[in-house]
Amino acid sequence: DRGNTDLAATLLDQCPPELRSWEWDYLDRKARGWTWRVALGGQAVRAAAFDPGLNAVRCVTADGGTRLVDLGTGEVSDEVAVPQLHGAFYASSGNANVIAAATRDGQVRCRRVDDPAVGADATLRWTISATVRSLKLSHDGSRLVIICESGAAYQFDTTRRSEPVLLNCPGVTTAAISHDGATVALLADGLQILDVSANERTATYAVGGDVNALVFLPGGREIVTASLDGDLRFISLDSGTVSPAVSVSDGPVQLACSADGTALCITGTDGLVRVYDLN
Repeated sequence: DRGNTDLAATLLDQCPPELRSWEWDYLDRKARGWTWRVALGGQAVRAAAFDPGLNAVRCVTADGGTRLVDLGTGEVSDEVAVPQLHGAFYASSGNANVIAAATRDGQVRCRRVDDPAVGADATLRWTISATVRSLKLSHDGSRLVIICESGAAYQFDTTRRSEPVLLNCPGVTTAAISHDGATVALLADGLQILDVSANERTATYAVGGDVNALVFLPGGREIVTASLDGDLRFISLDSGTVSPAVSVSDGPVQLACSADGTALCITGTDGLVRVYDLN
């Protein structure tokens, strides 16, 4: 069984949580390919993104705050509060500079993390007549997509106070936006690829497993999917091929990719931040 990382991960999972110390964390990272595995004090992570100016991951937690995880030391520091909304969903842009929040009843807020301004002028606000399910931001924060319980999906231009646009794709359960904001991937009876400017579907791909999260890799021609059973798959939009499943976690709910495409951040309700080396 030498080199059997799946067996190692299974045995590590059988260790009671109260007996897990730094030795367990070290072996867990080795078995699963983690670069880092950091706990945020039991706070569920609602959104995460790599900070391009720092060797760090910025996380939005369930208490409405942001925390910066230093990838050099693993240290966690508190930052500014995000737009406060009771019972909100959150999303962070890929460059970690924009955070959006939305309530189930359709109240939407968006602001820059590095904006020193306070009050209403610092935050963009919208209201939609729908029950919100989740939301996603593009890498640069210029494009926001909100998925509703009805399966409808809306896109917002966060650079100005324009009206949201209903995307031409019903039955959506989750979404991802390419780094340049030009393409949206929507999970709806397969993986649907939409051209944002034309609001038209350009391709459809079959996906396996119970997918609950998507993220584009830089270049916009490859997508990573995460399923509820903790498997990752890589889909090439050029060839349509889907990679074999890679087991990395127990049901991740958020994915973020570094700007250079070498690392993937996986977070969820367990309050853990996992950074996976894509190389």
